[in-house]
Amino acid sequence: MAILDGLANCTGPLDPDIKRRLRAVIENPTSETWERAYALMLRPSGMTLWRAVSLVDPSYPTTGPGDDTAAGATHGPESPTS
Repeated sequence: MAILDGLANCTGPLDPDIKRRLRAVIENPTSETWERAYALMLRPSGMTLWRAVSLVDPSYPTTGPGDDTAAGATHGPESPTS
């Protein structure tokens, strides 16, 4: 998938498992595939899929339930298509 070419994280080019999870959420954007991919780093600078979506869609939340540490939440926002 050409859209994934050139992406890297802190350890170098994206490994096959990361590319598989990104491909899954691109091809089938469900809550399940989003949950597996939203926190993946796309750039060594720390750009995650969640951050990339929020840059493209300014109305998308920049915080999610996972930011509420007092409540013990551990996950990000809903899938952009939810």
